[in-house]
Amino acid sequence: DKGTDKADPRNGVYYICEQCDRPIEESHKLPMLRQGQWRATAISQNNSIGFHLNELYSPWRRWGDIALDFEAARLDPYQFRVWWNTSLGLPFELAEGEKLDWERLYDRGQNSDYSQGFVPMGGLILTAGVDVQGDRLECSIWAWGKDMQSWLIQYEVILGDPLKDEVWQQLDQVLLRDYPHESGNTLNVTATCVDSGYNTQDVYAQVKKRKHQHWYAIKGVAGANRPLVSRPSYQEINYKGRVIKRGIQLYTIGVDTAKETIYARSKIETPPAKYINFPNDLDANWYEGFASEVMVTKHKHGQPYYVWEKLAGVNNEPLDCFIYALAAAYLAGVTRMRWGKLEEDLKAEGRRQEAEGEDREDGEEKKVRKRKRKSDWVLNGRKW
Repeated sequence: DKGTDKADPRNGVYYICEQCDRPIEESHKLPMLRQGQWRATAISQNNSIGFHLNELYSPWRRWGDIALDFEAARLDPYQFRVWWNTSLGLPFELAEGEKLDWERLYDRGQNSDYSQGFVPMGGLILTAGVDVQGDRLECSIWAWGKDMQSWLIQYEVILGDPLKDEVWQQLDQVLLRDYPHESGNTLNVTATCVDSGYNTQDVYAQVKKRKHQHWYAIKGVAGANRPLVSRPSYQEINYKGRVIKRGIQLYTIGVDTAKETIYARSKIETPPAKYINFPNDLDANWYEGFASEVMVTKHKHGQPYYVWEKLAGVNNEPLDCFIYALAAAYLAGVTRMRWGKLEEDLKAEGRRQEAEGEDREDGEEKKVRKRKRKSDWVLNGRKW
C-alpha cells in the first residue's frame, strides 16, 4: 500500500534501504546511529561547514509518529510545507504554472447526486463568502463536514449597486434562508466573510449592522507563508484618535495560502478527506472562474518569488467566494468541531421534526373523520 491512500502508519513503518531496496525495521535504528559517520559531500569554499540531518535519524522520534504527521499534513499545502521544512529539513519548492482542469471538475459536478439549495448528509455547517463588485454582489454558500470535506450549496449573483441597501437586503434573503438537509432537518449559514476591498467604508457599515449574524469584514493579502486567517484589527477610531473597541474588526486573509489549499484539494479524486463536492446544476462558466488563476514565477533583485495571476478573459469571483467561505469556516471553528456529535444532533432533530409532522397529519386526519361522522349523523337525523 506504499504511496496509496490505503497506507496506514498504524500498521507499522519501516525504512527502505537505498542500496538494496530491502526494508529496515525501526528496532535497528539505534545500533545504526551508533555506527554512523559524518561524510563530506562538498568542499568548503570559505572554511565554513554545514550539516544536514532530518528527523528520521532522531532517537527521540518514532518513524511511525513521523509518518502519522505526514499523513495529517499531506493534503493541506500549508501544513505539508511546514512538515517538509521541519521534519525533512529541506527547502520547499512550489510547482510553477500548474492550473486546474476545469472540465474535469465540471464532469465531477455533472455526475453529482445533489443540486443547489440542498445539503447532503455529510454537510454539517454552512458558511458563506461574499465578493463585492461595482454593479453586483456574488455569494457562495458552502457546507463543511468531517475531515474538511466540502459541498457547494448555493451560488448567487445579486445585480445592483452595492451602495444601495436593497442589494444587501436581497443578500439577506439568501443567507437567512433555511436550507433543507438530507436528515430532514434544515441548516442556516453560521458565518459569512465579506470582502471589503471595494467600497470599504460602506462594506464596514453593512457588516456592522449584521454583526449578530456573524458577518466578518475581510481583506485579502498576497504573499507566501501567510496564515489563512490572521488576528483582526480594529478599524474605527473616535475624535481623540483612539480605537473604538466595539467598532468594526478587519480580518486579513492569506489568499495565496488559500489558493494553494483549494487547488490541492480540488485535485483529490476520492472522498471523504478534504474532497470538494459540486452540485449537478452549475454551468461551465462557474468552473472556468473557479479555476481562473495560475501560479507563476517572477524575479526581484535576482531572487525568484511566486505570484498568482488571473487567466485572461475569465472572472475569478467563484474562486474568491470560496476563499472567503473557507475563511468563514475557520472563523466558525471547523478545526475544533465535534463532527460526530453534530451529526447525531442533526439526525435527532430531523427525526423529531418528522415525528411532529406525522402527529400533525394524524391529528388532521382525526378531525376530518370526526367532521364526517357529525355530518352523517345530521343527515341521518333529517332522514329519520
